Amino acid sequence: MNIGKIDISVPGFEHRCADNTARKEADLSRLVLILLMVLFTCFGLWISRNDDNPTVIIERAAKKTLKQSFRASLEGSVSMNDVNLAEFRSRYRFKPDPGLSVISRISDDQPPFDPIAALDFVRLSEKPVLNGRQDMYERATMYLSGTVRDPSGDESAAYVFNCWVDIQKGIMVRLDIAGVKRNAGVDKDGKPVSQETYINIWYFDHGK
Repeated sequence: MNIGKIDISVPGFEHRCADNTARKEADLSRLVLILLMVLFTCFGLWISRNDDNPTVIIERAAKKTLKQSFRASLEGSVSMNDVNLAEFRSRYRFKPDPGLSVISRISDDQPPFDPIAALDFVRLSEKPVLNGRQDMYERATMYLSGTVRDPSGDESAAYVFNCWVDIQKGIMVRLDIAGVKRNAGVDKDGKPVSQETYINIWYFDHGK
């Protein structure tokens, strides 16, 4: 005996299912879009914060400067009680390979920092400050300053620095370091005097 098929379909059921599926897909697309917008916003805030972070600026400038060749001019002195103990005036040439070389030097006195050591030294600064923008050697630069503890742990020595970083290229343009070591000696009356160190470095001809 043949039994006919029973049609249990509901009118419009397939149409409603299609509408629900399309609505869910649209909701999912909107959710993905919102998540992407949130991620891009967070990434933009992170980039902005790092661009204004003095520690990041100095670290990045030191690394970028050492990735290419440059020339450097260094001048400075070491004095005690207004008497010069040493004077420095040197010219350097740097290439990633073979490294730093001295082009000229006016005396046999060795500066406490060469252009490479100075970059490494200011990277030790704990709380550098971004002071705004300044023109330096006809370049638009970010002017930063800070303090650095003596790497040897000598509590009697203290250093301050000022540096200028090219805004467009993110490389070091100028770096000044000044240090004072208390009770480094005595004067003719037996009173303790401090030793003062000053170094000024100009970085130029980057990439040449």
